Amino acid sequence: MWEKGIPPAMEAGGTNPLDAARVARVRQNEALFREVNEQIASLNQLGAQLDTVGLVCECGYATCGDVINVHRSVYEAVRAQSDRFIVASDHVISQIESVVEQHVDFVVVDKKDGLPEEIASATDPRA
Repeated sequence: MWEKGIPPAMEAGGTNPLDAARVARVRQNEALFREVNEQIASLNQLGAQLDTVGLVCECGYATCGDVINVHRSVYEAVRAQSDRFIVASDHVISQIESVVEQHVDFVVVDKKDGLPEEIASATDPRA
């Protein structure tokens, strides 16, 4: 079995094409993590109004539970675009996303055109 439930070709940036069902599963995982972060951010607004909030990595790995500290302004900028996600630097799945911002503890990824982008838009809780 491969690490974190993602096939080696995806982890290593391999060239094997991903079938639509696998892409959909990865995207559903990312959508779930994004929804969790929306709830965390909402709770934070009710509390101390901290500048930085601890969010879960929004990668496609079903078993990921990494916590990433993100400045609220960065989080809001990412949420303004439905096809962007905050992931740990080593959790990028190059077949379906591209890094558009690099930060010390994480990267912001943008979903590639086609099915990955369509699913991201369809599952955006702010849309």
